Amino acid sequence: MARLALPEPTADRTSRDARHDARAYWSEALWFELCAYCLLSSDALELDHHEPRQFAPDRAGDPLNLRLACRNCNGRKGDYHPAHATRRRKAGVATPRPVPDIARDDFGQWFELLEDGSLGARGGAFREHAVFALVLFPWCLDPFVRRRAELLDKLRLCERALLHEPLDAHGQALLETILRDLARQCLLLIALDVSISDALWNRLRGCAATLSRQRPGS
Repeated sequence: MARLALPEPTADRTSRDARHDARAYWSEALWFELCAYCLLSSDALELDHHEPRQFAPDRAGDPLNLRLACRNCNGRKGDYHPAHATRRRKAGVATPRPVPDIARDDFGQWFELLEDGSLGARGGAFREHAVFALVLFPWCLDPFVRRRAELLDKLRLCERALLHEPLDAHGQALLETILRDLARQCLLLIALDVSISDALWNRLRGCAATLSRQRPGS
């Protein structure tokens, strides 16, 4: 599949509420407030300048340059950006590599989600980019691997349950609980080209829409 089909963000670079606008945009684009790098964490989210502000001060308030990022991803990325000579390289990297951007890149061409929840670099034109990203970000650490493995387990459980519908009341209540949990983070699975049946995909979209309407301020 192609990269995630995200809605077009506002390009009003003069808005006094650019940071608020960016947070609202990413919350809508990713269905919920999620880190735009790992697509896993909703904890301690910060607004990251994709192109660091010390190198591009004119884009400091540009909503097109802002991403929601968890503290782990933002801390590891730091001020790295390959477009700027003083930050073109990381230790052990001979040539500058781009920072993966869910707004632009197809994560499914870069990464492969393995059965145990770990990420591997796919072969092909983006392999070196993916290898670098796995060094730059903390995605190979155990907490990230475990959370991706849990997502895969929930996905398989939901797929099996949908094959056996109608379920009894207890089974249906359990399925709805798992669907709500999965809906909050399933865009990672979609971005990585994990196979999801049409039936489950429709249920997940319905859950996400319901949960979105229930958020404060919606």
